[in-house]
Amino acid sequence: MSQSATLYSISSATFQRLFGAPGIEEFESSQARSICTFQGTFMGLEFVLAKDQDEEDAQLAREIFNPVEMIGQERFDDASLYEEFDLPGEATAIPYLDPSTIEGINSFLQRASASDVENAYDADEMNDNGIYPGIWSDDDDDEEMQGKSSLVEDFAKLKSFMNQAFRDKDYVLVFVG
Repeated sequence: MSQSATLYSISSATFQRLFGAPGIEEFESSQARSICTFQGTFMGLEFVLAKDQDEEDAQLAREIFNPVEMIGQERFDDASLYEEFDLPGEATAIPYLDPSTIEGINSFLQRASASDVENAYDADEMNDNGIYPGIWSDDDDDEEMQGKSSLVEDFAKLKSFMNQAFRDKDYVLVFVG
């Protein structure tokens, strides 16, 4: 099974209740307004969305699945390499996107189109650059490979998800695993 990224959209009230002082409650997926999973495509989406962009838009594309902000334990930057990858069964730090960041990401995604994703897609380039899962193909019929059509479909899901989170002024929790 390939690595996936799952985005959970939660209301501001839920975010404050779960993660506000003094104690942090445990997050459960049932608390999300909506959930969107990207099975094996999220790094490809990040790559094609950041490709040929100015630094500001490229950073927005990277932040979708790699948020800067974290709740819970100290930022991973401050943890040792061992601590980063030896987390207990539950996440001790949760990356998230706040409504302001989501507004910027949504604006960026609304300017992008499926044809932009199709035009930026290059299986050889993605494989040469080690973009996970490293089995990108121009043949969408090969079930063992990731192709352009799955990336375009997931782009549409991402665009819709972020637009809804923006309209609802939600927070988005990001889990990659």
